[in-house]
Amino acid sequence: MSHAYQWLTDRQRNNISQIIFTFSNRNIYLFLLCPSAEGTHHIRIAYESFGEATSVISEKMYLAVDKNCVDVFCDDLAMIIKNQESVLNIFQASLSSRTMGNFDEPISDTNANRISASIENALKSRSSLLWTKTLSTLFASVSQSISMIRYLDPKFLKCADFSFGDLVDCRDLICFKKLENIYRISVFLRFNTVTEENIHSFNELLTFSKMFVVIQIVFAKCHYENWMEILDPKFKREANRDKLILFFHDHSIHRKSAQVERTVSETMASKTEARKILVNPLAMKLILEELDCFDVLKLRKVSSGIRNCIDELKSDPHVKSYTICLDKHHHSTLIELTSGAYKEIKYLPVKTGGCVNNHYFKKLDARAQSLKDAETILKNMKACLEELRLVYHCFSIYHLGSKDYLGWYSEKFSVAFGKILRKRSTPLKIKRFAISCKYQNEVMAILPHIDPRSLKILEILYPSKQVNLKFENIVKVRFEVDRISETKQWRNAEQLIGNYLIITTPIQKIRILHFVNLDVLVECLSTEDVVYLKTNLLGKPIFQKFRISFLTSTIDESLNELIGEPYRTVPNIKKAWYFRIPYTEYYMHIALDIHNLIILMILFLLFTGLVAYLFHELYWKRRNLPPGPIPIPLIGNMLGLVMEKPGYECFRRWTKKYGDIYTFWLGELKDVPYVYRVAEKY
Repeated sequence: MSHAYQWLTDRQRNNISQIIFTFSNRNIYLFLLCPSAEGTHHIRIAYESFGEATSVISEKMYLAVDKNCVDVFCDDLAMIIKNQESVLNIFQASLSSRTMGNFDEPISDTNANRISASIENALKSRSSLLWTKTLSTLFASVSQSISMIRYLDPKFLKCADFSFGDLVDCRDLICFKKLENIYRISVFLRFNTVTEENIHSFNELLTFSKMFVVIQIVFAKCHYENWMEILDPKFKREANRDKLILFFHDHSIHRKSAQVERTVSETMASKTEARKILVNPLAMKLILEELDCFDVLKLRKVSSGIRNCIDELKSDPHVKSYTICLDKHHHSTLIELTSGAYKEIKYLPVKTGGCVNNHYFKKLDARAQSLKDAETILKNMKACLEELRLVYHCFSIYHLGSKDYLGWYSEKFSVAFGKILRKRSTPLKIKRFAISCKYQNEVMAILPHIDPRSLKILEILYPSKQVNLKFENIVKVRFEVDRISETKQWRNAEQLIGNYLIITTPIQKIRILHFVNLDVLVECLSTEDVVYLKTNLLGKPIFQKFRISFLTSTIDESLNELIGEPYRTVPNIKKAWYFRIPYTEYYMHIALDIHNLIILMILFLLFTGLVAYLFHELYWKRRNLPPGPIPIPLIGNMLGLVMEKPGYECFRRWTKKYGDIYTFWLGELKDVPYVYRVAEKY
């Protein structure tokens, strides 16, 4: 049975790259890292215990379960382990909440054993061994930690990192011997305090050292003073602040290097013959049918002859989605295949070259390389791409008024990417095109080169990370769509999504009536716009949902005269109308939400009242002036009042010059300063 696991999307379930959890007797925290459209998505799930009940919280999701906290967590973890298909970078279990910065009581042995047994049962139930590069456990017993290894695939496991508490029985380290001929890993053991018996157990590890690339043992102190006398001399000792480090490295790898070189030289001749065979188009065609896109990219690097042969065959890469993210310091590309496999490639420019996935290449333009790789993959794409997404991180979502990090480069990149699509013999088929950008030109550089018959969803998004994006915290970006709306791609799309970009082109000047679903933000919405939408959408009953947000509004009471009185009115909150769609059994529902407008008005009145109150206390009252009205416009211009002679004369002259004014009344009622709304004209 799953709880929080049901909240994960299919893509997240299939592409988990890290599983980390930490807990105490009261709370459990599960962290999952999954590739997303912007690189990596961090998922945090909290399991909070309330007696025998548990609350499960993740972002905006909440679930109450009438079940023990440990059992609820084990249910979700078991589902994750059973269904995990991709390679994990790390699987980490921490049996204490200290790693979270808290100091809750440590988990009981009973709960630790329950969780350990649950993990082991989930690993046993898998049809194949779990793929993970690193296994890390904290505060579990030696036997529990080692027992997990045998359920991990030896082709992927590279490191085991185990941490323990005080005075742990290390005799179970001998369990490593059962894995000697299966695994080849680096082991890191960390203790607070060790005993003489522990030192002997460390020495026993060297009796089957072929299993270990590295053995590193870290501890704070040893109860046996002469422990160095009984320590195997193969261990190197090193003191680091308040810790002691024992280090062992298997040097047999270096001794084998000469043998490896001889083997390589002997096989070079056979490899040359193999390359000649691969250049044959008939043989290469059969090979390409069995390889995915990532394997083909590796094969292209073998030789120029193989690369030319692959290019001539023009095999379909079978890409499902292609995402490019431009950040201030690096580029990243996330590719997902129709088979479910995915790969993230990071391009980092440096002074003397560039890095691709942490591999340095001298004189490499990393940004240009990301475009070359995109051209290599997309130039032979025949099937319809589910999604093409370009994300430009121009602004930070955490700093209001932040500068544009990409500047002109985002438009330059769009132009270069558009040239790649233009080189194709046929337009690229895309079902969903999403771009987060600042200007219309960035969209126009790419959109016309997409097959208009295949495009169904068009997203024009805010140029930043989409996670935790809030309108009140971002730089306001105004966006025109007059040229975009004239393209065939726009006219054939069924959905238009535009979050937080303020569309300045008037509603009636852009073609939106053909959309099935629409979600946009416009600068201003008028009464005429509402009438226009109501009249025209009734005649085209293909739409499902139109959501139009607006910054300002010129909607007035004349709307009721033009389209009729609302069916339902919630004072100062919402108005709703219903209209029968001709020749159908359906109705069109129009909801006008004025709640935010009222809130803004109230906030303005409260702020104005606060300024008036402060002016009364700090200026008016100190000068012993009698109660009287203060013009609202003059509250925002105190300098004009200060320059005038105190009294009513300045107000009278202001009124004669500008006419009647609405005022706040400042005075005292029962010795209590009092401010109330517009009271009279002066």
